[in-house]
Amino acid sequence: MEDAGARVIIPLRAGSLSAGELLQEEIGFLGTKAFCAGIPSNLAAMTTADCRTLKHDDFHILGRVVMTDELQEKVQNLVAGKAGATISSDANWLRSRSRKIAGAEEMLSGTPDLLQTRRTRAVKALLKLDAFGSLEPLAPR
Repeated sequence: MEDAGARVIIPLRAGSLSAGELLQEEIGFLGTKAFCAGIPSNLAAMTTADCRTLKHDDFHILGRVVMTDELQEKVQNLVAGKAGATISSDANWLRSRSRKIAGAEEMLSGTPDLLQTRRTRAVKALLKLDAFGSLEPLAPR
């Protein structure tokens, strides 16, 4: 999977098996460890204690914008005993407000230069690049 340039995220949700047992089942099923374990931020879907059972080197936190005490404990449990583990998340304040940003831009489109700072152009270009998979390089405007 990684050889093809893809980072595949396999969501894990603890239930009758511990998260660690489920991870081992997935490794056996796929025949590789070359994937990212998707960890639900929701405490009901996976407890902080269950995160301690995971021994892997690539994790992606699913669905949380705010770093709560519980999520902080989950992250600490994920990296405990696995120095150098990769932890990522795609949820953030800016992405969660994309629709509002687009609406504000539309509303202010006739207003000269209010949304034309270098930073806002960069955010807009990056959002377009991330959201739509554009292969065009970011060019100055």
